[in-house]
Amino acid sequence: MAGFPTSLSIAMWLVGALWVVGALAYWLEYDGELIWVTAAIGSAFAGTEWRATKKRDSARSTSRPGENHD
Repeated sequence: MAGFPTSLSIAMWLVGALWVVGALAYWLEYDGELIWVTAAIGSAFAGTEWRATKKRDSARSTSRPGENHD
């Protein structure tokens, strides 16, 4: 998602996916267990993606000690 920080994009995808699964579970009259399973799996993948992105971005960083990029 252009213009958003990576962590916000990941969070938006996770929340959106949970809403879609929740709506489908409600519409199809499934138990809440489906939502909890989706939340657990989605959170694991979102956390993994966030860590991988953070690691990749820090590896690309060309900052030198003493430089201030605020």
